[in-house]
Amino acid sequence: MVATADYCIGFEELKEHVQQHTPEWAAEITWLSASDIKSVSRIYAQSKPACIVQGINTLDQHGNGFQLSRLLNILQTVTGNIDKPGTWVTIPYLRMTDLRLPMDEEPIGADQYPLFYSFWGRKSPYGIATLFPQAALESKPYPVRGAIVTAANPVVSFPEANKFIEAFKSMDFMMTIDLFMTDTGELGNLFLPAPLWRSILCPTFMA
Repeated sequence: MVATADYCIGFEELKEHVQQHTPEWAAEITWLSASDIKSVSRIYAQSKPACIVQGINTLDQHGNGFQLSRLLNILQTVTGNIDKPGTWVTIPYLRMTDLRLPMDEEPIGADQYPLFYSFWGRKSPYGIATLFPQAALESKPYPVRGAIVTAANPVVSFPEANKFIEAFKSMDFMMTIDLFMTDTGELGNLFLPAPLWRSILCPTFMA
């Protein structure tokens, strides 16, 4: 068995830290019983090989998303499910021809954040998302009266969430596409359910 100290630091500190977070502690702040938490933990820890496929939204589009991503990495590492067939899995996407429509106008924020718009002679068609409330509420640099939100929950995951809530409420029309109803989706006029990537046989892009 390879010594833990050969590949990481802080493992002993991690062991000490998690002692206070028992299944009984977790049961009080979740919808799961302590026995279910223990059962699921043992199933994953004893399965060889095992992996945790991390997508977007449900796992990382919230205030603790970064820490949850770290936790998933730790779980896969301490159970030995890394760098072996059938363990830690990434989901590659097909390299396809650029299908984006040409943009005649500069996107929102191109003048304020030029590095995000043009770098090394390459231009991005994407605007700065955090400037959306300003465009919606103040018509700067131009008015935005409609929105389509796909696989995102900005009223939870973006800074100054209250401004996004106000901006979305001001829309003439707003549509959300996601796997499940989100806080952002509840503000829209239309919600369309999206298929999970595992349920369709087509090229998918996960960003």
